[in-house]
Amino acid sequence: MFTASDVVYPIIDPTSSAEAARLYSQHTALHTCLELLPSLPPDTVSPRLLDLACGAGGWLLDAAYELSEAHVIGIDPNLINIQYVHALARVSLRHNISCQTMDLRSELPFPHSSFDLITGCFLSTWLGFEEWLPMLTQCRSFLRPDGVLRLIEAEAGHCSSPACEQLSTWYEQALLQSGAHSGQPNWCDLLKKAGYHITEQRAVLDFSAGSLAQSPMHNVIESFFLLVQPFVTKCGVVAEEVFRQTYEQMRWEMSREDFSGSWHLIDLQATLYQQ
Repeated sequence: MFTASDVVYPIIDPTSSAEAARLYSQHTALHTCLELLPSLPPDTVSPRLLDLACGAGGWLLDAAYELSEAHVIGIDPNLINIQYVHALARVSLRHNISCQTMDLRSELPFPHSSFDLITGCFLSTWLGFEEWLPMLTQCRSFLRPDGVLRLIEAEAGHCSSPACEQLSTWYEQALLQSGAHSGQPNWCDLLKKAGYHITEQRAVLDFSAGSLAQSPMHNVIESFFLLVQPFVTKCGVVAEEVFRQTYEQMRWEMSREDFSGSWHLIDLQATLYQQ
């Protein structure tokens, strides 16, 4: 089945309210199996944290609460997302959050050695093969000597719903037909080329019936297929009516008590070689 590291943008409009809701549910599900923050050096005072492509701001809000003494910065290419995060920060009294409209695929204007933690979650939704290495090299210059770059990506996914697997197959076929599908990069190799030392961990995001992630992941999956349906049917892979019938079948299959599903995640925490 599809995962959060598959191509999403610009197939899905990142400024839509439906996409903001999907990203927030995805953040909620993700942290049923992963720690919110990696370990920082114990003597770190007033840490500066950067979230690349912060989207709806779920990680920013949680990190700002967890580390009230930190300055938490988010960047995202979409002004609507930035405005949304600022509004949430005001309502939640998270005065240590700031966001800026920036595209991680461009040159970023941050000073050298300015962050203790840089995090990027499912950046493959934005980045093509040729865009990864320049981005990682930039981030290397922004890290303080004992700082951490953390990347979370999804390597594979599976669920027991045949309809969900079929919808995922149609999406992949549409990507191939449109020329948007290029496969997953080797994130470890890219980090090494950019000059990092890597600690690699794996986790399973279980969204089977009865799991903590069941409800938010069902929201993610259902929203995802509604959002990509115009793209898939426009590519001629499947008729709209057949897509919608399969979508309804998927919803029924995922509601069963014996439903099982998982994403297999890779959690990469990278530091500078000269430590």
